This record gives sequence, structure tokens and C-alpha cells, in this order.
Amino acid sequence: MKSIVKGRHTIITMVFTIMSLTYLQSQTVTWHEQEGIPALMERHIQLNKQQQYIEGWRVQLLATTDRLEMQQFLREFEIAFPDYKVNWVHEKPWYKLRVGAFGEKFQAIQLQHKLKEAYPGAYPTKDPNMLPKELVD
Repeated sequence: MKSIVKGRHTIITMVFTIMSLTYLQSQTVTWHEQEGIPALMERHIQLNKQQQYIEGWRVQLLATTDRLEMQQFLREFEIAFPDYKVNWVHEKPWYKLRVGAFGEKFQAIQLQHKLKEAYPGAYPTKDPNMLPKELVD
């Protein structure tokens, strides 16, 4: 008796699946775009292309008020990690040493984890003044 019920259940499931797939394949989607939307989208794209800087993420290694300390730290980092581009900014009174250039925070976090043993105090930070060509793939 169980095998008959099980067989019927399988047949019903197969029929339902076939009918569902047939129904789903017959669906169509129609997109109605309001007048003026394509022109607004194009304007938005052109304005974005004019922006020289973008907002992104870097990993901050050091913040100090001592420029010589920052420069020494920079040299040591470049020797230890020659494959990473490192830069610094001066936001009075701080000299900040940062590495990487990423579009997404999780990418900066991945680099932070790679550097964690050598630089346990490193952390991801936003940078609103990145050039698009700086972004790391």
C-alpha cells in the first residue's frame, strides 16, 4: 500500500512541476520607462565621468604627528611589502600612512587580515579623494 501512495505522490509532484514550468515559461515582462528617464540617466553618467575623485577604502597603518617617524615607517613597509602601493596624507597635525585603494570595504578588510601579523593596529578607512586609476583589482 505504501508503494502505491508513494507512486501517486511522485506522479502528482511530476505533473505539478511540469505544469508550473510551462506556466512560468509563458510569462513575459514588459518594461515601461517614463519619458525623460533615459536623458536623466545619460546626464548622471556624464556628471560621474567629470568627477576626478571617487570615494573608496584604504588600510591605515599609522597616524603620527612626527613626519620623520612616518617616513621611517614608510620605508620599512616598502621593504617588507614591495608589491603594495602605500601613500600618506597630512591632515594637520596627523601624518597618515595608508595602503591599497579599493572600491569596497571588504577588499580593504582582506588586505588588513594579510597585514595583521606585521601591523596589528591596521584598520580600514574611507578615503573620499581617490583617483579611479588607483583602484586595486
